Amino acid sequence: MAALLLWLPGHAWAQADNTAPRVCKGGGNTYTLTLPATVTVPRDVPVGTIFLPPVVGAQFPTVYQCDNSTRNNSAGVSRRSVNLTRSGMTVNYSIGGNNINNSPVYNTGLPGVGMIVAFRNLDTGCAPDIWHDVDTDGSRRGPVEGWPSSGCNGDAAGRTANAGGQWAIGLVKTLGAVQPGLVAGRTVIELALNQRDSSNAGVDYIAKYPTAQHGFVTMSPIQVSVLSCSTPNVTVPMGDYPKSAFKGVGSTTNPVRFKVAVNGCPAAMKSVSIAFAEPNKRYINAAQGVVQLSSDSTAKGIGLKLTQASDGTPMLLDTSGYLLRGYDPVKGGSMEIVFDAAYYQAESKVTPGTANAVVEFTMSYL
Repeated sequence: MAALLLWLPGHAWAQADNTAPRVCKGGGNTYTLTLPATVTVPRDVPVGTIFLPPVVGAQFPTVYQCDNSTRNNSAGVSRRSVNLTRSGMTVNYSIGGNNINNSPVYNTGLPGVGMIVAFRNLDTGCAPDIWHDVDTDGSRRGPVEGWPSSGCNGDAAGRTANAGGQWAIGLVKTLGAVQPGLVAGRTVIELALNQRDSSNAGVDYIAKYPTAQHGFVTMSPIQVSVLSCSTPNVTVPMGDYPKSAFKGVGSTTNPVRFKVAVNGCPAAMKSVSIAFAEPNKRYINAAQGVVQLSSDSTAKGIGLKLTQASDGTPMLLDTSGYLLRGYDPVKGGSMEIVFDAAYYQAESKVTPGTANAVVEFTMSYL
């Protein structure tokens, strides 16, 4: 009796119709998700704001083409992120009514800007899978060799012809100020075919034969612009006053009017506000809008009182400041806010000399 021995590397499959794995081909392609060339974001939007809602790519149901026999073994697309690191943040969002909760935010390399990447499987013969984070498994049977995956056991006739997917990318405000710049284009997802071999206790595996190559998803670059207004420095000439101009503690000199210009505000922001503070928090009475003179001053016993020109109320210091109600989110434009400044007698004794003061203003944009 003669025996013929064959050694075949790889998986061993029984060849009955109901147990043999599908014969699939395809993959090897690169799919580009085209994002907007530019996107604008107000500088001070809250952390976690999704300022570019997920851009959903086209459906690609035939990333892999499988035979259409009556074999009932499943096939599907596995995926994993590439060239992405997690920021440590998570956000909640939705695509087409499908909620994606606690989704990781990935770093983009641009300060203040993160990325969300979602995926759903499309397998012929099964309803489309729901959306998930690219690295979150949503399949019925769990990850395959560490890859989030899906698999379809076939339609009513017991067959699945093709396996594919769809993907989406959005941008998120992360910790720190948003810096204008380029989010570089890159490969973000790797695709592979997963199959189930019912002859081997239903083991799922990533196909490794040459006709089912890995595919890739890339994103186009996107320029991030930060929305803000122009706010030039303001110098207020206070003039000279004799010592006799001060009549006692709490008295003031004649007010000097000045304007703070807020120029060239772009449209598309929700609001613009301005806040004032003495740089070193050196106040005589912050609630009354009175700041101390700067350290280079030689005059003693006085400070600077700042009030709103419209009604004489004290300037808000060390608070959230003023909402500029003249800002038009549709048109943008320029505005100004008007104040009065006057020297304020803080002590019973006034010593003549130079009298300078500094107040900083900070703009906020939402």
